[in-house]
Amino acid sequence: MSFRPALLRSRASNIKTETCVFCQSRQFLASLRRNPFPLSGNGRRVPWAQPQRRPYAQPAPGPRVSREQLVRQRTEIDTRNRATFFALARAEQVLPVDPEVADSIIAEFLASISSKKDSGDTIVELASKYRVEIRDLSTLAILTCRIPDAKEAPVWAPPSEHKNIARVMLLGCSKAGDSLATTHILSALRLRHSVPAALAISSIFSATDIRRCRNDLAALVLKGNPDAMTLEGLFLEQEGKTSQARDMYEKALTLADTKEGLKNHQTKQDSNNLAMPLIPPWNALGCSLIADNSPESQKRAKEVFEVGALEADDPLSHYHLASFYEKTTSQWLKFMNKAAASGHVDAMYQVANFYLQVRNEKSTLKSLISKDSDISTALRWVTSWKRDSPRKLAMEWLDIAARKGHKPSSMTFAKLAEEDGDFEKALTRYYEVAAPPPKGQIEEWSKLVPEARARIQALERR
Repeated sequence: MSFRPALLRSRASNIKTETCVFCQSRQFLASLRRNPFPLSGNGRRVPWAQPQRRPYAQPAPGPRVSREQLVRQRTEIDTRNRATFFALARAEQVLPVDPEVADSIIAEFLASISSKKDSGDTIVELASKYRVEIRDLSTLAILTCRIPDAKEAPVWAPPSEHKNIARVMLLGCSKAGDSLATTHILSALRLRHSVPAALAISSIFSATDIRRCRNDLAALVLKGNPDAMTLEGLFLEQEGKTSQARDMYEKALTLADTKEGLKNHQTKQDSNNLAMPLIPPWNALGCSLIADNSPESQKRAKEVFEVGALEADDPLSHYHLASFYEKTTSQWLKFMNKAAASGHVDAMYQVANFYLQVRNEKSTLKSLISKDSDISTALRWVTSWKRDSPRKLAMEWLDIAARKGHKPSSMTFAKLAEEDGDFEKALTRYYEVAAPPPKGQIEEWSKLVPEARARIQALERR
């Protein structure tokens, strides 16, 4: 007879024990940890006190508002804000239709889009119904994107739908074949790293939207649109395909109507200058060629800039064309003056420095100018008009350029004002130089900022 079952039964009975007191008390310890004793006013712990609610856990006062009610309130705010903005835009002759018509177009467009209808077909139908051009609907979409948020909008309200409305409308206009909508979207994409407004516009479009716009741009290129060709060339140049980009610029230049001039060219594209700026083909090709130091490229660049300057009257073409002549020639002064008079700030700065050197008797430029009869004749009226007239003319150019945000002009103007003893004007210009750049932009003239701050400290200690 085996003793193994008996041994196993005895061992099991030895191992099995009753639950200890500590294990039995753990159920009470858990509740103590969940409700720690808080301190009362006299410093004693109050057992089993209820934990206090945090402020953010308190329910909001007043009746609860559903999501649908919030959306409805936001829609009402946007409608009032849009009506006010459109009325002002119409008064300034920027809005191509009446405000009521613009609101009806937006309402019908959104209703059509919500029913899953094609946005391009909807734009074509609306343009036909209201007897407007598709370009006018693109302008309406661009204006809608610019509507600022209403001040009355509460913090808890959903974001405004104006940006999304503008996005869908612009995509619809682009799909309908309007070059203004396509180039506006893609120009904002290209300039997003340098222009804050372009970054704000491009951020509302997704990668899918951009791909669709690139397809629309390709369709415009096949139709022979010069603006689309130029923009496609700029994208090719960004991708390192310089040769293909220049071929595209050349084709665009042959199709562009340079006889109408730059101003008419821009008006034809966007009569109110609301869209992102476009580079004309002559400037795109010329700037691409001028970066190449080969004689053939330089010769062709000069020819292209002559087209832009002499036929299209383009300020940038005048500025670049002046660089092909010596600073002591009448041609340089003619083209640089033309660029400055057309609003090119760096040309203003160059012309101002030219007159300052003309005034300086020790300047080598003045001795070289005296050998050129043409430029001497051109400058005779300046030097004989009034005493120190070249310096005064230079300060006028510097003042205009400084008002346009050109910090080197502000710096030079401040130094000249300090020489004249006009410390108030000097301080004003020095403060302009020392001021930080606009939000989203990089300081272009960082070396001038410490110098301006040092001069501010020196003048304020006077």
